[in-house]
Amino acid sequence: MILDREKIIIQKTIKSLYDDLIQSENGPDSNTFGFKHRLKEIYESLNELESRIVIVFPEMGELEVLESFDSFHYSRGDSGVAQFLKSRIKSIEIRTETSIEEDSEAEDKKQINFSSKLKLDPKIINASKKLFDDKHYSQAIFEAIKTLEKESKDKSGIKDRIGVDLVNHVFNKENPIIKIVDGKEQENVDEREGFRFLYMGAFLGIKNPKSHSIQHLDEPDKALEYLSFISLLMKRLDESK
Repeated sequence: MILDREKIIIQKTIKSLYDDLIQSENGPDSNTFGFKHRLKEIYESLNELESRIVIVFPEMGELEVLESFDSFHYSRGDSGVAQFLKSRIKSIEIRTETSIEEDSEAEDKKQINFSSKLKLDPKIINASKKLFDDKHYSQAIFEAIKTLEKESKDKSGIKDRIGVDLVNHVFNKENPIIKIVDGKEQENVDEREGFRFLYMGAFLGIKNPKSHSIQHLDEPDKALEYLSFISLLMKRLDESK
C-alpha cells in the first residue's frame, strides 16, 4: 500500500534526523555558530515532518506544536535544544516503529491461509506451501508448474518432451494419450481441446522463467490465483484417463 510505504519513508527520515543531530553534536563545530545553524535546520525539518506524521500516523494523535526556533533557542541554548530534539525525535521514532509493527502483525493476521481458504490439490500444497508461507511467491508458482509437468510425464509415460511440446503430444486432439474427459461427442472433444489450450497456456505463460509478471510477483492474492489455476489443471489431470 502507498500509505505503508510513506510510513516507512517517514520513519527513515526520522532516523536520519537523529543521526544528523548526533553527528553535529559530536562534530568539530559543536561549540560554534555552525552548530546553532544546524540545530535550526533539524528543528525546522522536524516541525515540517510532524505535520505529515499526524496524517500518516493518525493513531499517534496530535503532537505538541513546536514554537519558533529562535524563541525556543533563546530560552534553552544550544545544549537545551539538542537535548530536546534528541528526546523528541527518539520518542517519535519509537512510536512510528510500534505503529508499523502493529500494521505488519495485522496484515499477517489477514494473510490468506494457503490450504484452507482454497482446496488446492495436495501435490500443489506439497510443492508450494512452504515457499508461499515464506513469501517466496514466484518460486511457489514455478514449483507448482514444474510439479504439474512432472505428473503429466508420469501419467503419460512420455519422458523425453517438456512444456508445450509435451502438452501437444499428450493431449493430442486426434489421438490423446491422456483424455481429460472421455467420449466421442462433440462437446467432449471440445472440452478436451479447450483444456489442451489451457495446459499450453500454463506452460508457455507461467513456466517461462523470463516471465516478468511472475518473477517479480509480491502479491499473495495474485499468487494464490496462479496456484489455484495450476491446482485445477492438476486435479483434472488426476481425474483423467
